[in-house]
Amino acid sequence: MLRERYRSARVSWQLWVGPDRLPRRVRLVTADPSAGEGVPRSSVTEIDFTDWGNDVPVEPPPQDQVHESGSCLAPEPH
Repeated sequence: MLRERYRSARVSWQLWVGPDRLPRRVRLVTADPSAGEGVPRSSVTEIDFTDWGNDVPVEPPPQDQVHESGSCLAPEPH
């Protein structure tokens, strides 16, 4: 959404890597320059990666919840 409104988005990120050179955590901070008074001006996303080398079940979502685009810049469906 930010990219659609401003043609760019500012995201700062940090990546933690373990001694095995595998990612352990990523932290993204996305700024929202249009945030009004009393509204957060940024959002923080942290993702931890664990259990490397273990089997994990991955189930695809139902087809009605899937959106495929030809480009990572394509807008999300409404």
